[in-house]
Amino acid sequence: MAKNRGDLPLSAAECARRTGLTVRALRVYERYGLVKPQRSANGWRRYGPKELARLNTIVALKGLGLTLAQIREMLCAKSLSLARVLAMQLEIWRNRKTATDKVIAVIERALGKLKGREKLSTDELCALLKSSDVQEAPGLSRDATDDLFTAEELREWRAHDVLLARLGMPLPRQAIEKLHGISFEYRDLMARGVPPGSAEAQALLARHNGLLLESGLRRQYLVRAVWNLPLARKVFAYSNHKLERAAVTGSAAAGTLIDYMFGVRMASRWWRLLAGIIELAKGLKSRGAMLDSAVAEDLARACIKVCRRYGLGDAAELAEWYARFGMTVAGGRASPYDPETQAAWEYLRDAVLTLSGERLQSEALALQGAGALPAAELRRYTSPDGAFALDIPVHWRTAPAVPANSPRELVRFASHWSGVHILIIFGGPQEPAHTLAVRVALVKQILAGKGFANFATAETLIGAREARLLDFDRPLGAGTWSCREYFVTDGVHSYTLGFGTTNKLLMFELFDRMAKSFVIAAQGGTKAA
Repeated sequence: MAKNRGDLPLSAAECARRTGLTVRALRVYERYGLVKPQRSANGWRRYGPKELARLNTIVALKGLGLTLAQIREMLCAKSLSLARVLAMQLEIWRNRKTATDKVIAVIERALGKLKGREKLSTDELCALLKSSDVQEAPGLSRDATDDLFTAEELREWRAHDVLLARLGMPLPRQAIEKLHGISFEYRDLMARGVPPGSAEAQALLARHNGLLLESGLRRQYLVRAVWNLPLARKVFAYSNHKLERAAVTGSAAAGTLIDYMFGVRMASRWWRLLAGIIELAKGLKSRGAMLDSAVAEDLARACIKVCRRYGLGDAAELAEWYARFGMTVAGGRASPYDPETQAAWEYLRDAVLTLSGERLQSEALALQGAGALPAAELRRYTSPDGAFALDIPVHWRTAPAVPANSPRELVRFASHWSGVHILIIFGGPQEPAHTLAVRVALVKQILAGKGFANFATAETLIGAREARLLDFDRPLGAGTWSCREYFVTDGVHSYTLGFGTTNKLLMFELFDRMAKSFVIAAQGGTKAA
């Protein structure tokens, strides 16, 4: 009797396509010894009913929150029947509010066949895996991301989490949970047939935008994009995919939700206005219109007006967002903007920054070559206790001290335009034995142990006071984190102004101006060491 063609072993690519898993996930499971595919005569991997049943067991156990190592231990300890795994899987989906009747029905049918001692066909096993979609269900264990990201990418992203926390921008976990809730609200609107342009849908979009702004999530992604744009885009796409899959079941349903959410944005008044502005930006960009030309300034003013009227936040930040993370959606698939559209958003961003008096990195480099940098608009900052004061760029954010970083930390400031920039001010009682030279030597020793190198020291003046300057750096992603610290004392209290940046050429002269404006009050306290 001829074998049913539908039961023939599948290649890795075909298995991935029909089950919804990735080829990388299949390789990871094989590397962990969880599945051992058959081999064809020429050595190609082949997945038959036995391997598909094992894959269903793996993803079901992953849905329970087990790591791959725990799954391997469990599978080696005793043989798990597919019926038992499906029973556990069914219980999980019933307990999840996001599970749908479609998933439950698929699993119940499979259980019914198994209890009747019927074998599941290849098509049924593939359908079971794909419709259940447990490999991307809510509550993923950490190793679920290992199927999509390399170990190096995961390490770098987690390092970014630490750096953002030090910049006063910790991960807003509550906001992420709220975003999950908003995705469910979009789903409910779609299920009720609410038009994307309706007042109800537009009100939800306004809340969605407000949450991204208030939580700082949009700004966090922009900072991450400076460090590693490809990785930031990859994680952003993955995060959106998780949100969409949390609200619906099955690839087709998720795609429909993507289309609906995109349609809500497209139907908004503010998006229609921005779409017109970006088309004009394309034309100006193609004609080579200067950023300080009258037409570019008019375009920037129009963008600023739209952002203010509709609560979209800073216009330059919004343009930067769409330049880095903007997407088009068609047929349930999201794709990054084409190069022309990305360049138009960048042009709009630059036009807004130019209008507001800030200059872009390319302009700054050109001016630096001529021996001059554009004047940054500064504001005077005075410490709450009146102990010190200095000039800070008006667009830099003030953040509280992070005692875990150092008990001597007093305050920090940060900005991410044309890179990531930070200033941390440390202060405390002057220790008699710690001259400026001794302090610099001690700091160099500590920093060297943390991977910093290329140290350079110099004597300088801050006002009429003698000071020491220390430059150093270390690799950060594909670039370099460059630092400059200034050490100064009035004999009673000592201070360190620690600057860091991803854009040394643009910022070091500004750092020097800020440091030279630093004034220690005649009397005033600081934090104790």
